Amino acid sequence: MISQEKNNRLVLTMVGDRLFFVEVEAGPSLRLLTAGEVRLKIPFDDNAIQSPQLIPEYADSVNRLVDRFAISAPHATFLLDQRLALIRRVKVDRDLTSEEVRRQVNWEMEQFLTSQRSEFHLNYEKISYQRNHFDYLIVAAVRKVVVYFITEIFKKTPLSLKVLDINILASIRGLYSLGYVETTSGFSVIIAFEEQAIHLILIRAQGYVKHFEINIKTPNTAFSGSNQPAEELATVINDKILELLDSLGDEVLLKNIENLFLLNGRAHVKVVAALQKLQRSAKVHFVEPLKNIKHSLSIEEESIIAANSMSFIALLGALQQ
Repeated sequence: MISQEKNNRLVLTMVGDRLFFVEVEAGPSLRLLTAGEVRLKIPFDDNAIQSPQLIPEYADSVNRLVDRFAISAPHATFLLDQRLALIRRVKVDRDLTSEEVRRQVNWEMEQFLTSQRSEFHLNYEKISYQRNHFDYLIVAAVRKVVVYFITEIFKKTPLSLKVLDINILASIRGLYSLGYVETTSGFSVIIAFEEQAIHLILIRAQGYVKHFEINIKTPNTAFSGSNQPAEELATVINDKILELLDSLGDEVLLKNIENLFLLNGRAHVKVVAALQKLQRSAKVHFVEPLKNIKHSLSIEEESIIAANSMSFIALLGALQQ
């Protein structure tokens, strides 16, 4: 049962076969009350979205979370896995009117949407750079069927869904707003090591640019103790970073990365060391998700957060809107 006397905040995300969450205490400073994961019986992905009969199954997982961890927050924010959204960075003239911006966004998105524009919800935020005479819009498109599916899940729980966000964008917000790193004017890369994938997020200043996901078919081999696999994986990561920079055309004069922000990087130090040799001009930062966060979590909870740093920094970042 959710108490209406408290105004704690709950943020959840479903990634693959796991439901991650944080509950924080309302107030001027961020205090983490509880955090963790719940295993999903059926992975939450595009295939599941096509099966509305699964809505009660996911609602049951949320309800188990509320009961097991004695969640007191009445409302929830849900972070959508970036695989269920389309994100693009669109260049626009700075002097365009709001209506002109809206028309350009619609036109740009229609060039790569997989189906009719009417089947998507669109939203965007503006990023400006001082030395530029134009702006960039970070545009996110989410299919209406996805929004409907998530909304229906929460209708079968005691939680009221207040905000729907996207994990990659929330992770960038969290990285800076929570003081994990300092803002720089050039290009940086967030590298998030996860069990089955490595996420590369190219950012400029505090703004999203592009992202890429490296799937790891045999993680035990890729992260084994021998140096050769680590060097091979570092080369793959470096090549993908250079490809992301190449795709920006004239915006990049020199292929220099100022910072590498590593999430769960300490678990893969051999790969990081090999990558550092390939990116000699970049400063390496090991990001600790619980840095500057007041909490009284158990060792088990801390280990879950450390192994899934990108998801939990995104969860915390969603609170900074």
